Amino acid sequence: MNTMEFQGQGKTTEYKQRGIQRIIEINLKCVCANPTKYVSRFCYWHLDLHAGGGWNELAGCMGTPLAFKAAMAAHGKEFFRAYFCDKSHPAIHQLFERPEIGPDDRCFVFPGDNREVIAVFAAEIRRIENKPQHANGSIICDPNGYFYGEGVPQDELAEFCREFPKIDLIMNLNVLTLQRMRPHVRKGKGKWGEACLLEISDLPFLLNRKYWLIRNVLQKGGERFVLLVGRNFRIGEDREFGLRFMDSPQGQAILRKIGDPKCTLPLTTSISDTLSFGS
Repeated sequence: MNTMEFQGQGKTTEYKQRGIQRIIEINLKCVCANPTKYVSRFCYWHLDLHAGGGWNELAGCMGTPLAFKAAMAAHGKEFFRAYFCDKSHPAIHQLFERPEIGPDDRCFVFPGDNREVIAVFAAEIRRIENKPQHANGSIICDPNGYFYGEGVPQDELAEFCREFPKIDLIMNLNVLTLQRMRPHVRKGKGKWGEACLLEISDLPFLLNRKYWLIRNVLQKGGERFVLLVGRNFRIGEDREFGLRFMDSPQGQAILRKIGDPKCTLPLTTSISDTLSFGS
């Protein structure tokens, strides 16, 4: 198998993938598999905007596409449609060759621009669902950097979120990139000088999700990431895995740690140290 380093590979990846699989399983358990809501027979819609090759050679663990398939299998969810996109053609070819993905006619693999795959994803929901606005599922946004630039289709994602309020968002963002951007944006200088900088606290409004969970900063070497979940259905915190409501004291402490200027937390509140995986 090709051992080149694809999107999102590294030693912290296994911890991240466990978190993403866990979030999807919670969705299935609390929403799609709830017989009292008569939704277990409905399709689960899934989109991975930065899918990679399916297997992380460096970390020796599954990537987000296989984490998704594992979550479906763990809960016996057979009715789903999953769309995987990556700009790396070698990565997407490797993903298609995976026996868990390529032969499965519920999985669709796209090389190239994730702006285009959002439009395809939305069109398929409209085509298949009788009431598209009630479609359940998830979108994974896991760029190498922050919620900015060519890697993240901000406008298209925001439009999608307005139309489909029950598709949950799972985001893994590099807050070190955010911290590097801030002074350049404020001064109006450098390659980020004309950027419209979105803080973590801006995302609930932009992406039309009411309830947000945030996990403490995960660090490997100099890179620092936060995992976020945005929903319009209040499922609750996952304290065992460190996911706390963004507007809770613990969530606000995380925002203060990454320097979010809109954080409402008093200066006297603190949180435990960043999760570190060494150098």
